[in-house]
Amino acid sequence: MYGATWSLLGAGLALSPSPFRVSLGGSVIATAFYMHSDTLGSPTVFVRPGLDLNLDVEVQITRDFGLSFGWSSMIHIPQAVGGPVWALAGDEGSIWHIGQFYVQGNVRFPYTRYYR
Repeated sequence: MYGATWSLLGAGLALSPSPFRVSLGGSVIATAFYMHSDTLGSPTVFVRPGLDLNLDVEVQITRDFGLSFGWSSMIHIPQAVGGPVWALAGDEGSIWHIGQFYVQGNVRFPYTRYYR
């Protein structure tokens, strides 16, 4: 499977300050991917709008480096596996949720800019 997801419009809310920051976020997304399988209906070309909801925890280790981890859930209009792009499907035997746990390193390059 390979494809892409575009975040079109999003918002987030930090629930706690640094150095241990917890935040919630959400965005309107568009996803397109191609999936080929020997065991499922294949090939599947998936093109759908959806919503992305995420929970993120960031730990600031040094001034310039931090680690974040969290969960992201992308929820789409259901499409049957192996079915055509334009057909709607129920939740049985369809793709409608893509969830992922992630760990990410954050490197910051601080600089100061003075305006006159």
